[in-house]
This record gives sequence, C-alpha cells and structure tokens, in this order.
Amino acid sequence: MRWSMTSGRLVASIHGIGMRELRSFGQVGLVLVIAVVLPLLMMPLVMPFVMRIDEALQGPQSVGYVSVVALTLGFAVPSIGVVLCAWRLLHNRSGWLIRSGTVPIRALVLWHLAGILFAGTCKGISGLIFGIHDVRWAIPNSVGGMEFAAVYVVFFVGVLSLNSFKEELLFRAYALEAVDHTIPTWRIVLVSSVLFALVHTVMEGSSIAAFGTRLVFGVLCCQLYLRERSIWPALGLHNGWNWFMFTTGGNWQTGGLFVVVGFEDTSPKLLVHLVIHLVVIGAVWRWRPMSAVTRASD
Repeated sequence: MRWSMTSGRLVASIHGIGMRELRSFGQVGLVLVIAVVLPLLMMPLVMPFVMRIDEALQGPQSVGYVSVVALTLGFAVPSIGVVLCAWRLLHNRSGWLIRSGTVPIRALVLWHLAGILFAGTCKGISGLIFGIHDVRWAIPNSVGGMEFAAVYVVFFVGVLSLNSFKEELLFRAYALEAVDHTIPTWRIVLVSSVLFALVHTVMEGSSIAAFGTRLVFGVLCCQLYLRERSIWPALGLHNGWNWFMFTTGGNWQTGGLFVVVGFEDTSPKLLVHLVIHLVVIGAVWRWRPMSAVTRASD
C-alpha cells in the first residue's frame, strides 16, 4: 500500500512538470553538455603541438609533464569558462556562492580530511569483506625524488583540485542555482547527480554499480552544497575522496604512492561503497533534511 502511494506521488510529480521547468532544465542541461563536450572536441587539435613541445623539452621517453598540464588545463578551463559565461549571459549572475569573498582554507582542509576518511572507510570495509592481499610501494626505483615530486604537484593541483573544482562548479553550484527556482530542489539534485554519474560512466567505461555509487556521491555533494550554502565543503570532500583513490591506485604517474591489491573496483565492492554512501546520505538528511535548505534566491 505504501509503495503504491509513493509511486502515485512520483508519477503525479512527473506529470506536474510544466513547460517552464522543462525549458529551464533544457537550458542548463545544454550548457552542461557543451561544457563537457567542448574540451573533448578541442584536445585532438591541441595535443599534437603539445607533444612536440614535450619531446623538444624532455625527449620522447619523458614522463610528459607538459602533456599532463595541457590535458588538465584543456579539460578544465574551457568547461569552467563555458559555465561562468552562461551564468553571466543567461542568468545575469557572476558566479558561485562564497560567503566571505575568500577561499576558506580551514573548511577546505577539514572537508578534504573528511573525504579521505570517507574513501578510506569505503575501501577499508570492502577490503575487510573481500580481502586485502598485498600493499607495496608504487614508485619505481628508477624514478628520482624530484621527478616524482613534480608529477605529484601536477597531479594534486591539476588532476585533483582543478578537476574537482570544475565538477563541483558544473554539477552542484551551476546546476542547483541556475535552474528555475520554482522547481523543487530534490528534482534538480536528482538530475544533476544523474548527469554527474553519467559523464563519469561514459568517459571511464564503468559498470552499473559504479554509476550507482557516483550518483549517490553526487547527491551527497549536493546536500553539502545546499547545507553550507557554498561550493567549498563539497569541493573539499570531492578532493579528499579523489586523493585517497589516486594515492592507493598504484599508478605513480597519477600520484599513486601505494599499490593495494584488494582495492580494485569490482561490482561487489562498489555495492558495499553504495550502501555506505546511502548510510551517510541518510545521516546527513537526519542532520538537516533537504526540505530545510534553500537555494540562493529562494
């Protein structure tokens, strides 16, 4: 009986979507699609020139720092530019929400640590269930300390911070603030989280379990954005999660310090991650329900 009532409300809510809402969703969705696709179209044109510079500076066998930097900037900067321009031109706003006008370093660090703890809990519990077979150092003996330090700086500043900022700007700040404010918040959270998960799944070729985990991670970041009225806590959590995943990922060229045999993302392990995500979302919801938060101009 309860299931039929819930299903009835959901169908009624879907039928209640008007043309104004569809137009608003379509406009914001189009901006997000352009922001995601534009770098993919630009990179094949830019990369041949970048690789020539790489070879001239460091030789054909180099790690390719110039290529890494170019790829990072090439994927992040056009997306950020598209969203900020759309925000100004289409919605007459200048950007995302920053309460104090400055970057709150303390909040970023604390939420970064929370993201590391969250990722470590997910990986640790799934490792205890399915087994951790080996842990070893990921950096080859042939790689010098200065070389790895350079790789790590590029990785942390570019792959982590800039890419996480891009995703939080696109799928949390812009999606939640630019859509018509007569639309219920939960609908926007659901749509933006689905888009966030879909982009990762398409670009990385992941499984359905990975899609589900990323979807609920997107919901969690939306909750943080709405609760704190700022992009920075969600950015810190996102950064911390990515830092742990890359650091234990085993690839030293993308910042990996350790190879952990047993941390591989298989579907059963991702289902464990999904359950933990849902528990955390439920805890945050009880802490402050979605109905208790509003967007910027509500």
